Amino acid sequence: MKPVIVLVTGPPGTGKSTLAEHAAGLLGAPVFGWDWVMGALTPFDQVRVALKTMDPEVYRRVGWSLLWNLTVAQIRNGRSVVLDGVARDTETTETRSVVEGYGVCFVIETSCNDREVHRRRIEGRQRQIPGWHELDWDHVQSRLNEWKPIRDVDLHVDTTLSVDESRAQITRLLHLGAEKS
Repeated sequence: MKPVIVLVTGPPGTGKSTLAEHAAGLLGAPVFGWDWVMGALTPFDQVRVALKTMDPEVYRRVGWSLLWNLTVAQIRNGRSVVLDGVARDTETTETRSVVEGYGVCFVIETSCNDREVHRRRIEGRQRQIPGWHELDWDHVQSRLNEWKPIRDVDLHVDTTLSVDESRAQITRLLHLGAEKS
């Protein structure tokens, strides 16, 4: 059976990591998170300074490039991977291109269409990613205002639904995908 590659994307704080972990559990796969790889770079002063001077698109691409290399290392050996991060259309298209021919790729976009629920989730959580900042509602709102829905998605999950229903949608998608691979 071919590996399954899942990219879980969406604006900050919309449940990407929760759903990525669920997908990973179903697939027996690791989750490679953009925030985690970028957080790993922060102890290096020269790298941190260089990252701060980058155009936002180039900055994002640094993290995605690291994730894509880690992904290829896994899928070449027949192992599935779940990617977790705020991917835009550019990163979504590139992810599909990088993994083409290795397995089945699914893109899942998350949203939380109730702003009050979204705000409460952000204000009540601590991710504790080493080297990475915690999100605050002002930061998330600015990203929401800039967000453009992804054009090429296999599943959209409004995480205003219960966690169980959101997970059930992922489970259905991956079970259908397993039949295709």
